[in-house]
Amino acid sequence: MTTQPGALFTAWNPGTVENPLYGSYGLNGWLSNPGQGESEVFGRPAADNWKFVYVKEAPYIPMILDCGIWDSWPRRTDEPPPYEYHAVVHGVLNDEIRRFCMNRHTGAVNAALLDFSARKVPLKELWDLWWHRNYDMTIPAAGLARLDERSARRLK
Repeated sequence: MTTQPGALFTAWNPGTVENPLYGSYGLNGWLSNPGQGESEVFGRPAADNWKFVYVKEAPYIPMILDCGIWDSWPRRTDEPPPYEYHAVVHGVLNDEIRRFCMNRHTGAVNAALLDFSARKVPLKELWDLWWHRNYDMTIPAAGLARLDERSARRLK
């Protein structure tokens, strides 16, 4: 089995040579429903998972977006990619928002939200989506505050 992460112009491939699987969208991992009594899922707190699709926040919760791998668990403190063509790294448990932060559609990505609506999301607004149940929506987007001037111009 090979695991080939995607990038700006390439699809991801977790399949084998005999049975290749390709994709260019990824799932918000916080939508998974952990088993009874599980305190964490892949090293992430299970209490942060949405667990149900019928929540009042559904119009603000990303479900599926353009992505460099099949899933991701973004956090408020995730850093933006250091440069535009930054490779997506699978298996890293920090800065996972980078997997979605790819300039595929003129400074934006396509997204389907939990209320089944779809829209174009500017890259800077990725930090303003309600990724998980305990995602702090009251503070300014942490990743964007650390963008340098050149990066901020590029992501407009």
